Amino acid sequence: MAWDMEKFGIGLAVITVGYFVWRLALPYVFSVLGRMMGAHHAVPLPSADLRPDPRAATAPAPATRAAPAAAVAPGGGFDRAAVAAVEGDWEEAARLNAVLAGLQALRQGRVAREGALRTRAAWKVAVFSQAALYRVVALAAGSATDWNVRNVLGAALQARGVLEATALLADFDRRLQSLSSAGDLAGIEALVTERGFASPLDGPAGAGTQPGFDPALINGFDAVARAHYDALAGLCEAGALGQFRVFGELEKAGTAVTFSADSGFERGLFGHVLGGVAAIVATEAALRAIEEKLPAVAALEAA
Repeated sequence: MAWDMEKFGIGLAVITVGYFVWRLALPYVFSVLGRMMGAHHAVPLPSADLRPDPRAATAPAPATRAAPAAAVAPGGGFDRAAVAAVEGDWEEAARLNAVLAGLQALRQGRVAREGALRTRAAWKVAVFSQAALYRVVALAAGSATDWNVRNVLGAALQARGVLEATALLADFDRRLQSLSSAGDLAGIEALVTERGFASPLDGPAGAGTQPGFDPALINGFDAVARAHYDALAGLCEAGALGQFRVFGELEKAGTAVTFSADSGFERGLFGHVLGGVAAIVATEAALRAIEEKLPAVAALEAA
């Protein structure tokens, strides 16, 4: 028994010594193997603190105008489930979501009177353009969001607003083109003051009040847009159509009406809401056309 214990102790000592020898030799063994395989030529990766900021390569260069403001929060477009619930045209809704995202990216956080906008008239045109853009984005995003939560009246009101705001912007672009071509700097100043800087109480001339929106401006679009506008106007007014169609449903017997906050959440009304928001396509075109006219406006004033 004593002999067995002695052999056991010797074996245990050999194993213990062998373990520590192996641990001490292990780094050397792997180093030799690594050199044999050429790993000593590899360049180690820098630590996270020393790596270049990936955002630095894409940082925008300094420009006359400030960087775009933050985009509308997620949910600013039509939700697919809300469109599918009324069997709406999802492909068109998705297309408009993309256009809306593009308009969000065009917004500026600041428009300064410097650089290409150093002249007063060009600066005022750019300011008006940005104000109109912010308005259209807010209305379009609001209309889509309201539809997503089944607020049909809110969606209709804002879709009508998109059509009106875009019609005003398109009319501004047409008038600016005419005045710019004629070299009428005073006319440009009066136009931009009327549309962008006049007080609602004082009016552009300092007396009276500004007129309300002229529905005739919608005629600048096609007949389909006009039909959507008329339908939306009927839904938005506090008349029979706006009261009953949005919130009430006549029962089959014809002797009772069932009311619900989202009674109007159906395909027919969604088509008009989508048609109203579709005006943002014309908004994008008008904004770019106005942007292209800024050098000509600045040249008129510089002369």
